[in-house]
Amino acid sequence: MPAEEPSWRGSEDGRQTPACGGEISVGAFVQSVAERFGEHEAVVDEHRRLSYLGLAQRVDTVARALVRAGVRSGSRVALVMGNTVEFVESLFAVCAIGAVAVPINTFALADERHWTIAHSDAGTLVTASEIRGHRYLADLLAHAPALARCGRGELYVPEFPSLRGVVVLGEGGEAPWCSAWEDFLVEGGEVPIGVVDALRDAVRPADQGMILYTSGSTDRPKAVVHRQRAFCIQSQRLAELMRTRPTDRVWSSLPLFWTAGLVMGLGSTMAAGATTVLQESFDPPLTLDLLERERVTTIHAPPHIAARLADLPDIGQRDLSRLVRMSGRSPLPAVLGRTGNAWDPVGAYGLSETFAVVTGVPADADPGDRGSSKGPLLPGVRIRIVGPDGDDLPTGEVGEIAVWATTMMCGYHKADPGEGFDDRGYVRTKDVGFLDEKGLLHWEGRQTGIIRTGGVNVSSYEVEIALSTWKRVELAHVVGVAHPTLGEEIVALVVPRDEDPITAEDVLAHLRSTLAAYKVPRRVLFVSVEDFSMTGTDKVRAEGARQLAERLLQTGARPDATGNAAAQ
Repeated sequence: MPAEEPSWRGSEDGRQTPACGGEISVGAFVQSVAERFGEHEAVVDEHRRLSYLGLAQRVDTVARALVRAGVRSGSRVALVMGNTVEFVESLFAVCAIGAVAVPINTFALADERHWTIAHSDAGTLVTASEIRGHRYLADLLAHAPALARCGRGELYVPEFPSLRGVVVLGEGGEAPWCSAWEDFLVEGGEVPIGVVDALRDAVRPADQGMILYTSGSTDRPKAVVHRQRAFCIQSQRLAELMRTRPTDRVWSSLPLFWTAGLVMGLGSTMAAGATTVLQESFDPPLTLDLLERERVTTIHAPPHIAARLADLPDIGQRDLSRLVRMSGRSPLPAVLGRTGNAWDPVGAYGLSETFAVVTGVPADADPGDRGSSKGPLLPGVRIRIVGPDGDDLPTGEVGEIAVWATTMMCGYHKADPGEGFDDRGYVRTKDVGFLDEKGLLHWEGRQTGIIRTGGVNVSSYEVEIALSTWKRVELAHVVGVAHPTLGEEIVALVVPRDEDPITAEDVLAHLRSTLAAYKVPRRVLFVSVEDFSMTGTDKVRAEGARQLAERLLQTGARPDATGNAAAQ
């Protein structure tokens, strides 16, 4: 390896590295961290706190209750909960007895939630009755009214043909057709702990552990089936990449039904023996209270979420002296007076099918290394860059990224076994990029996010990054709209910050200072967040954004002084 290359780089050929450790089941992972970190605080939410030993004991308690309720190895258990201690206990308990956890997107509309529960063949549902005004139990009954006429253990409704039991956190669990959370746990006491131990010992790392649904940006979400080992490997891997320390207290806005939330917000924190600070749902004033009260050191939040915290008028009066690890892309470091760029987990690439990252740069690497690429291949990863004909492209050439990894999904639930894989067993990601001569991956955007304008290709993602990191913009999405001579013209849909009105010329001037001229949009449309069609994971639906831009342009959006259209 050349001396000038960073010490964190991958294998010498840059394309493949040996498999890493972490070949254990989720149940064994929980027991391992409990033995290592004992009484150190593991998880905290707005109401409860548990040590590592306490968490392991609670996982056993929930596991006994699941067994008592009829959950067996291979059973599917759907979880409709926010980021709470009960979610963590339930997820780990399901995996510990060899069942399959199905975290459900609580941001999704009721129709999608109910479709997911039925599609996953969940036999048991553990659900919060309500989270901040979202009435999950009432929605469930509205979708399947026959549930109200059923008795416990005798749920036979066509809307959820596999469902046999419902456990409810909060009001409503006293209904005859479901179980209240505390009653559910008490009844589990009838099951000897030895049964849970035996079930846990029988689970293998290669067994199925979770079904994670994608955000569904175009159609129904895909159900990605993962092995138990994927969570364990990625938790250790991200703990190392983010340099998490036992003294860290980590808050994340990422929901636990995402792979990023599971391993960045929870698993990696546990693997390092640090403390996970949970919040059921993001609420800026309450979050600020929590960050101060729990002496949080690290936050994981996208720039628009961090901006909402930075905008709070009293943030400067709060004691956030321990908060030193946050993304430099957000406005928080400047607001809090943090100088330098010693830590930022920006250099990584991953996907749902590999349970998060397959390349990465340590968060404390040289800032130039962090920002210049997505990093080298991580242990157990292979990447090919593929041309339109399916052939591998040489180093430096841009093509579709194809991935194989030890954390690769088993496949998609209720899909043909080979769906999602090419004939060599790789996942074709529909992302565009290249590997350089050092084996570092450079991501150029989505294939569908490439705008062909005036004979050149422009990544909409690159323009979006230039906008989203600008403090005067709350949210931005960039699309290509048909143009008679250019093929496509670049259109930026921009949500300005409420307290900072901007013009299209302001936007264009900023972009001209950061992008090549051909990448600067020809049109700037000002919209509100509500104008966008969003996925359940708070991502802008690409097709909806394109339709929004076309509609605004066709219906005569008001042009401003620069001649660019601005939505009224």
